[in-house]
Amino acid sequence: MAGRASLLNGLNCSLPQMIDRVGENDEVTPGLWNSLSSIIGTGSFDEANISTCWGAFHASGSIFASDHLKEIDILKTRYRSTLEALGEDPSPESIFSTPDIGFGGGSQKLHKKLMDELRGNEARLLKQRAEAMPRDDPRAEAFLCGWQCPFANRFPLTISLEVRLTSGEFVTALCRKMGLPIPQLLSAVGAQLSNNANSAKKVGDEYGHAYTTVTGAKGDHVRTLHDTILSYLIESVASAGIPYKGGFGNTCKNIFAHCIYHNLVSDDDERHLQGIIPDMMLDCSNPPGQPSNPLDGCRQLVELKTLSQRDAPVEARAAKIQRDVEQHAKDLDARDPRNRVHAELKSYGIGGQYVALVVGRFGEFSKDFIKLRDYIARQKAYAYVEHFNSSIHSVTSMFKLSITSRWALMAARGWARLILDRRRDLINDRPNRAAAAEAPLDGAQERHHFDNPTNHTRGAFYHGEAA
Repeated sequence: MAGRASLLNGLNCSLPQMIDRVGENDEVTPGLWNSLSSIIGTGSFDEANISTCWGAFHASGSIFASDHLKEIDILKTRYRSTLEALGEDPSPESIFSTPDIGFGGGSQKLHKKLMDELRGNEARLLKQRAEAMPRDDPRAEAFLCGWQCPFANRFPLTISLEVRLTSGEFVTALCRKMGLPIPQLLSAVGAQLSNNANSAKKVGDEYGHAYTTVTGAKGDHVRTLHDTILSYLIESVASAGIPYKGGFGNTCKNIFAHCIYHNLVSDDDERHLQGIIPDMMLDCSNPPGQPSNPLDGCRQLVELKTLSQRDAPVEARAAKIQRDVEQHAKDLDARDPRNRVHAELKSYGIGGQYVALVVGRFGEFSKDFIKLRDYIARQKAYAYVEHFNSSIHSVTSMFKLSITSRWALMAARGWARLILDRRRDLINDRPNRAAAAEAPLDGAQERHHFDNPTNHTRGAFYHGEAA
């Protein structure tokens, strides 16, 4: 609760209800405890007196009034010091420019207003400091990539019973989030990563950048990450009862088959076809109700990508998805005058616009994730209120938070798993069998045994006596 204004918010909510108060149209709201008028002040919270509502209370000598003033001063000091560091002047329109005697009077959701302004300024200050750091500083990179993303900012401040990280995954994900060295990678700093001879060579680093960006590596780790994220998304869609295609056993590969009349005989033809096959197709033509969503009213094609490239924002990669799809469709149409791939593409979404989902290396998500999350949350909310007495707005917010937390943990765990798997598979520091049979468990063998626990008494490499 550090940094919050719990007392101030509690008094602002409760004290106006203690005494009779007159509203804007002279209607009187009876108080719950009018005997407190000698401390709170008769008529203090009348609409006409709202700008001086705390005057009598502050003069009462109550310890609560003293603490109320102290908390106001702490918040105002915090506000001024942040703006001073930013090189800005306080705004006269800010709630923090209100005199103490009427601070927060009549405000609904006062605590949210205070924290939104304070934390917004503090986030801008952190951004300013991060931008002043070297461009390749891991701390600055991690912050700048996800500081405005609601998904990236959920980890590590949330939990989900459906996405459980091992201790190694959690430490790796947390170090990536904070831009700190990853303990599991320290023993392989400077070691060459094994990859295709025609690909750029990289050596291991303590922050995991080389492991996420290396190309031509065996193990299909990127595909595993992509498919893991996709499976979580499909599960979320299916649990909301949204009609869909995609995933294992329900593939989208034949969506455009009826629009192609020539045989795909060349590798180039196959590349263009693969380029337009989406990961999912959602039928959003029958939305359950308000609030409206950009996905409403038609079938949507969904494409998922992971992005490990440095200095490449997820929104730029999302925009490239649409350009690539358009080009692939036009190239397929050019193969045969009977082909109608581009026209079929335009029948989906708004003018053929894909739902472009991109997950960056620090857990930042493209904006289309918000559209999909909100659509799923609304669908679940309407199903929920059929059985429980609650408002659509509050239930939708509940499901939004739940989905955001789950997807945030999903991305954090996926990237951590990729780094750990590549540390295991791309660094050749395992001892040979003969040495393992006689050598004590130290060095590379001990590290491998720690990362790959088995039931063998002498570690993963012990297979009896050496030949």
